Amino acid sequence: GETYASSIAQMCLVGWGGNQWWMSASIGSSPGYGETFGFDPARGCGRSLIDDSSPIFTEGLHGAGGADWLTVYDNAGYKTIRNQKITVKVSGPNVSRMTVSGYLENGAVYTELTVTISRSNDFSRMLNTFHYEFLEDLEFNRLSIYQLGADNYNSARYNKVAYGDATGTLEVFDVPAEGTRSQYLKKYVDMKGENVWISQYDFNLDTAKSNKGLAIREYKATLNGKTYDYPTLGFYVTNNGVTNLNGELILPEEVDKTGKVQKGSVVDGVVEYIILPKDKNDYYGTSEYINAQAAELFVNEGLMSRFAVDAAIKETVSVGELVGTYPTRVKTVKGDVLAEVTITGGIGYVPVTFIGIEGYSGYRLFEVMADGSEVMVDQSVRGNDYWQVYYDPDTKLYDISFNVYQLDGKTHTYRLKKV
Repeated sequence: GETYASSIAQMCLVGWGGNQWWMSASIGSSPGYGETFGFDPARGCGRSLIDDSSPIFTEGLHGAGGADWLTVYDNAGYKTIRNQKITVKVSGPNVSRMTVSGYLENGAVYTELTVTISRSNDFSRMLNTFHYEFLEDLEFNRLSIYQLGADNYNSARYNKVAYGDATGTLEVFDVPAEGTRSQYLKKYVDMKGENVWISQYDFNLDTAKSNKGLAIREYKATLNGKTYDYPTLGFYVTNNGVTNLNGELILPEEVDKTGKVQKGSVVDGVVEYIILPKDKNDYYGTSEYINAQAAELFVNEGLMSRFAVDAAIKETVSVGELVGTYPTRVKTVKGDVLAEVTITGGIGYVPVTFIGIEGYSGYRLFEVMADGSEVMVDQSVRGNDYWQVYYDPDTKLYDISFNVYQLDGKTHTYRLKKV
């Protein structure tokens, strides 16, 4: 259709540091590179699950570094995640999804990370949905739930880290001087507001034409018998070639200080991981949203702070059932009108998947206007090239995915019909 497709595929790195097997999640083809986000589940590079993270529609090469999922240290050192399984559920082109699952090496924790990347014309972003089940008591010295800037992949030095929520920036850190030992610069920051975000910016490396950040979209944990519906942040000094500062989701203080997570504990959350241009002049994309932003927002945490709020979405469903928000997933019903969903917020092309459909053809999506009239969503370039159909072998039914065009703050109602 009228914008850039998403894809998830395997990468075979024959002869590069040995023979390594990675995964790649991409939007279009990043200039000169072709890998928007790289994944190394087997740790063939010995660094992190999420490795190279590249800007799109931006002059320059990749260089924003990586991120990581559950990270655990005990008296014996780092605990690896083993027996991993990679399932590519949908390879693209509208919405691409894969799940990486495995077990902490001592068998105490089942881990699962689902990656969702969707068709877009703005910038590099993906959803990381994590789920951890503690099958046995786990004793630890240090535990982080998700890392922005991994312990072993934080080698392009940046100078600033900031965090905040929908109210704006709450604190800005200067990254510690080179040679600072690994420690938490700040710990146990309970974030009870909406649209929590972290930003890493002002990279020293010339080829890192980007900043990076995350927005925490959903979070719920039951830990040692108590439920927490808000995340806790920590900021950890790393020494991966250079001194840098991770932004981490960590355990609440009252759990972390016990050094133990009890059997039966569960952690669930969704993080939106974003690579942003660090200079508006470097950006040549067609996104109305980005091109409308003031240049001064690109050089600091301003664009990340604004994105966290503007890209947040809320849905109501009048026909069908809402089964997921990030990304939007609606279970359909039988009839001429299979589903109707109202979406508020979002930036650019927002993915929407309608699930449980008996057939794969003859369906169209319409926007319902204020006067009740319908206008068919048509983003085609050559015929029917703007939606995705997936046959689910488990249900023996079909999913249909679109990317509806939203501008920040606007509300739109969409209706899926049999025509």
